[in-house]
Amino acid sequence: GGRVDLLDASAYAIAAAERTVSLNGLERVSVRASDVYSRARGPYDLIVCNPAFHRGLDTDSSMAEAVVAGAPRKLRPGGRLLLVGNRFLTHHRLVTAAFGEARIACEDGRFRVVEGRKA
Repeated sequence: GGRVDLLDASAYAIAAAERTVSLNGLERVSVRASDVYSRARGPYDLIVCNPAFHRGLDTDSSMAEAVVAGAPRKLRPGGRLLLVGNRFLTHHRLVTAAFGEARIACEDGRFRVVEGRKA
């Protein structure tokens, strides 16, 4: 009975998501171009994001920072943010700053999923 919003700033990602939704006959799934939360409806029970972190050869955390900073306003009480990224990224610090605490939901040798929960 829930709904899913797929948001991305990339036209290529939007086209791929629209095709995936169509080919799989998914209902209650909307795909929209959005600069982080600009077209997000919310409030959400769950936000899942694997933010881009490359700008050329440099590491850029601005996308993760924007996603994490806005998440508490877009989540229902008890809602969760799951942020996926390479282990060396500072996602744990960002989520702790925004939610007061963070937990490692899972990890392997390369990747980590950090969870924040809205009180």
